[in-house]
Amino acid sequence: MESEFRDRNDGLEGMLKTYDVPLDEAGGVPTKNLRTFQTGAIYDATASGNCTFGEVFTTDGRILALDLKVLQDDRRYFPNYNVSLVLGKKAARRAPRDRGPARSGHREVSPTRC
Repeated sequence: MESEFRDRNDGLEGMLKTYDVPLDEAGGVPTKNLRTFQTGAIYDATASGNCTFGEVFTTDGRILALDLKVLQDDRRYFPNYNVSLVLGKKAARRAPRDRGPARSGHREVSPTRC
């Protein structure tokens, strides 16, 4: 897992509680088995069998490329993160108007200053 996941209020501890997985108890996860990786390394470590499971981003192409299985969050612990495109002013001016949010049925978002 990433270091942030271990420390977040909505990270590891809450996930284990939600899914009734004890930490350092019989039938649970031993703390000594928890390892921290950089984001990209998690995918390779899981695919190669160095990890049983890892924290990943479901939009990452490495899931398909490495033939990883994403588990269903049937208890809805993790929030849905909606992806959006962010463009600078120059790119927004060059972008074709017949593509994007308006065409896909979503409302267009006004450009804002960062």
